[in-house]
This record gives sequence, C-alpha cells and structure tokens, in this order.
Amino acid sequence: MLLHIVFQSRIAEEQQQFTLAESIQAVVDKLIRRHPHVFSDVRVQDTAEIRQRWESAKQREKGRESLLDGVPRTLPALTRARRVQEKAASVGFDWPEIAAVWAKVNRRV
Repeated sequence: MLLHIVFQSRIAEEQQQFTLAESIQAVVDKLIRRHPHVFSDVRVQDTAEIRQRWESAKQREKGRESLLDGVPRTLPALTRARRVQEKAASVGFDWPEIAAVWAKVNRRV
C-alpha cells in the first residue's frame, strides 16, 4: 500500500498537482479539524457526541446542506439504504419497535 501511495504521489508531483508532503499535511489538518477532542481542550460527553461533532465538521468542510448529501447515489441499493438509515439514526430518527415507525409514517400534521 505504501508503494502505491508513493508511486501516485510521485506521478502527481511530476504533473505539478501536489507533493507527498502537501498530501500528508492535508491529512494531518483534517484529523485535527475533525477531532478537536483529541488535539485541543474540547471536552465531550461520549462517543455519540464525538460522532455528531465529526459529522457536523465534515458537512461544513464539504458545504453540504443535508445530512444525506454525503451518501453516494452510486452505492448498491442495500448499502445505500443502510448508510441513509445510519445517518437518520444519528439525529434520532430511529425506533426499536416497528409499530412506532408506522405511527410516525401515518401521523397527520
């Protein structure tokens, strides 16, 4: 894997796209930005808060308006459905019993 990374980086450097050092720095910057609870004095309550903060940072960085914008449309149907469900569950749109789901679907506003 490392050979592949070095090889691709060398090609990119020859084409004046980026250097290996720039690529590594971008990864370091992203890790620091998305994990302030590790690299600064930000305090978090639990892993759920860590995941929520990471998802929010990712949305801001990529300019996404919706939580579902980051789910590729080209994924196989079941994989995509699972990712959509995971995203929905991360904001509380998940129930342990199917009856509660149907109640939500059938609720009239």
